Amino acid sequence: PLNIFRVWCCSTMRLVISMAVLAAALSSTSAFSPSPAMTRTASARPYTTSTIAAAVNDSNNDGKEFMEMIQTQTKNAATLMTAASILVGTMFVGGDVTMAAPMSSTAPAPATPTTKAAAPKAVADPLQKEKEVVTSAKATLSKATESLNSSKKAASDAKATYTKAQKSLSDAEKATANAKKALVQANDKLTSKKSEGGTSDAALKEMSALADKVGAAKVTLKKAETDTTAAKTAETNAGKVLSAAETAEKSAEKNSANAQKVLQSAEDKLAAATKKMKAEAEKKAKEEKIAKEKAQKAKAKADKKAKKEAKEKAKKAAAEKKKAEEKARKEAKAKAAKEAKQKKAAKEAADKKAKTVKEQEKKLKELESQKATLNKKMTDSAKAEKTAEDAIKKQKAELEKLKSK
Repeated sequence: PLNIFRVWCCSTMRLVISMAVLAAALSSTSAFSPSPAMTRTASARPYTTSTIAAAVNDSNNDGKEFMEMIQTQTKNAATLMTAASILVGTMFVGGDVTMAAPMSSTAPAPATPTTKAAAPKAVADPLQKEKEVVTSAKATLSKATESLNSSKKAASDAKATYTKAQKSLSDAEKATANAKKALVQANDKLTSKKSEGGTSDAALKEMSALADKVGAAKVTLKKAETDTTAAKTAETNAGKVLSAAETAEKSAEKNSANAQKVLQSAEDKLAAATKKMKAEAEKKAKEEKIAKEKAQKAKAKADKKAKKEAKEKAKKAAAEKKKAEEKARKEAKAKAAKEAKQKKAAKEAADKKAKTVKEQEKKLKELESQKATLNKKMTDSAKAEKTAEDAIKKQKAELEKLKSK
């Protein structure tokens, strides 16, 4: 109750303070009241954006007043919003006035980004090494195959060039042979004509023509020999290129074959490792299954044993409880019998005491009667009286002693 009363008092005080602030905000200034410039402008046209622009442009004084009016109304609006936020904050029990901070207060610092949760660690692939070897072997084989294809194309091109060079050389040699044959024939004809010894114009003209043919045949032979030499050089160079291309092709074939063997070996190792890992996984799964079955059997056996022990324990507890109850019943019965016996003995003792007291009282009365008689008669001697008094005292003492027990 004390805490509730304190909360109520705090809420009431906050409400009173917020109402006072709100009243002060509303009465201190004429918030949102039109300025003189606005009053002058409002009579002519509505309060719109174009009106504000027109008011600013009326004169320098009007523009200054208008800007001051805007600033004042902005401050008043902020004060009003502050007071209203205080009022809203105090409408809730335990509300905090800090929610009514002015709008012009410093903006809160941006929230610090939380650290992202660490990504789960990837499980290492047990066959990663073998797979990397296979990938590398495939890349090597791809490069070797590409090189082999290039070498084959280069060898094919060199072969075609060499075949063409051989044909050119053969054609050149044939042309040289034909040129030699033509030169021999022309020379034989010229020699034969000269041996005839003709001196006529016709004979001389014919010999001159034959001499021209011999000269032309020599030129043709020289050209054919030059072409043959060039063809032989080209054929030799083409042969060298072909030999180099064939050597490169054989080397590329060897490299490709080796790369193929390396890839096959890597794939075989990967397959063997995969098979081994699969066998180990199956073996492990089998062992886990057997272990699980053993655990289940052991658990069932333990549960059965525990159930049996619990049953025996419950049976033993029930027997012990029954035995304890029987013992308690016997003890209660014995206690009740003992108490009854004690009660009976006490009653008998009380009855005996009462009887003795009654007898002593009777005897005392008799003695007192005797004393009275003695006193009345006054016939006995003083000794008899004293004896009677002593007897009375003694009897009284015995009676008091008996009562005090």
